[in-house]
Amino acid sequence: MPVGLSEELANSSLDLIPSTVYVKLHNQNPGVDGSSNESAETTRVQGTLAAAAGGARTLSGAIEWPAWTEGITETISHLSFWSDLTG
Repeated sequence: MPVGLSEELANSSLDLIPSTVYVKLHNQNPGVDGSSNESAETTRVQGTLAAAAGGARTLSGAIEWPAWTEGITETISHLSFWSDLTG
């Protein structure tokens, strides 16, 4: 017997997540509530998730932050995904 979800069940479950998400940058683990280790660039940017395929969902295009604070140097290691632009 196979272990895990079937691809069909995984896809249908993933498609329950809204297509519009807001992405926030972190320089270490964001923690359980996504509020730890925020990047110096704190703006959440809208992204659009493509329909699930192969048991996964991907962003349907590149996302870009409108302005990066000049002089800030850090390594972005984590992302958090939100349902709202703020909050």
